[in-house]
Formats: sequence, structure tokens, C-alpha cells
Amino acid sequence: MLARVGSVLRACIRKEDIVARYGGEEFVVILPNASLEVGCQLGERIGAELRKLDWTDVATDMTVTVSAGVAAGPFSEMRELIEAADRCLYEAKRDGRDRVVTTSSRT
Repeated sequence: MLARVGSVLRACIRKEDIVARYGGEEFVVILPNASLEVGCQLGERIGAELRKLDWTDVATDMTVTVSAGVAAGPFSEMRELIEAADRCLYEAKRDGRDRVVTTSSRT
């Protein structure tokens, strides 16, 4: 399952973007010089692509959801950017999963 998700991620990103597994079932995608809007659109597109896939070879009664947290700079360190995106991710999970939350959409 993780390999299939990784393949979809690589297919959706630009050549200058970076994708990596970020522990457990999480991935991080770094989009250099991209706006928050571009990050949000990518999160939505990745979710749409993963929902198109047939997962019955992995599990017959499994539902795949994609929750994404998106943050954009300026941040003084990469760690701060990732922490901001991670907070958005956990907000997306807490609010029902299968959604994209950005730093601008947070209340």
C-alpha cells in the first residue's frame, strides 16, 4: 500500500519537488517556490488519484482516505515549516479525515 501511495505521489509532483516517507503512514512533499494554493491543489489532486485506485488486492473492506496539511513560508527554518504543516495535518485528521487543511484555513 505504501509503495502504491509513493508511486502516486511521485507521479503528481514536479521534478523539482521532493517526496519522502515521514514515518508510519505519513509522507512529506516539499514544493520549492510554490504557493499555499498550489500546495492545496496538489493535496486535492493526490487524494483524487488515490481514490481512483482499486485497493481490493490489499484489503477487501478498506477505505482509503487522504488527509493533508499544507503550510507555506516564510519560516526561518525548515523544521518550523514542517511543524506548521504537521499541525494542519492533525487538524484534518481530527475534523473527519479525507480533507486538506492549510495554514490559512485554520481558525
